Amino acid sequence: MVLSEQDDFYVKYSSEVVLKFKDSVSNTRRPCHVETELVPIYSKKTGSTKVNFGADAARVYTDENAGGSSEFSEALSMEILQRLFHFKLERTEMAIRYCHSGSKKTDYTVRTDANQILGVSVTRAMHYFDNKLFKAEQAKLLLKKKLNGILCSTANVAPECRWKKQLLHVFAPSKKIAKLMRAEYKKLSSTLKANTVVFVTVVTCPQVAQFVFQQKQHQ
Repeated sequence: MVLSEQDDFYVKYSSEVVLKFKDSVSNTRRPCHVETELVPIYSKKTGSTKVNFGADAARVYTDENAGGSSEFSEALSMEILQRLFHFKLERTEMAIRYCHSGSKKTDYTVRTDANQILGVSVTRAMHYFDNKLFKAEQAKLLLKKKLNGILCSTANVAPECRWKKQLLHVFAPSKKIAKLMRAEYKKLSSTLKANTVVFVTVVTCPQVAQFVFQQKQHQ
């Protein structure tokens, strides 16, 4: 199945994905793991495959963050979630307040069409030298680190920014790595999974992957 095809990319997913996702989002106690694939559309007019950001994604891309080099992947996350589920940006990273200054941080928050606030944390399942070196151990460590961080930021978020559920958006450079993430997710404790939605998007097209995983400047 394909959803939200525009002139720059479309997202592939199974029919089960949307049902699982919406069911988990509407149920504050239920975690889930779903997978999608981003497929860019080659433009004969421009001779390229360029991702176009809407206003919310552009704001995620340009607003100040807490550091790191993941502006493009965070903006792409917002764009995908908006196209698929009509989520609207609520707060970018530096606008989210916490009760403790040393708390782990969430990348941005969205408001669903049911008026529910969700925290969104974005990560990349990759190896900085060679993705062939990304094995089950790396998948397990990444999931544990990020899901623990989500539990921490949820516990410490200030009342005016509070959410009851978070989404961990994982970008994977191959279906093999996505499969590793799925296998390791199944082994995690229910305590660590909590009520978090793990939303994996595979990005294999080099013209887009260079911005997601290598953080080249996107114009």
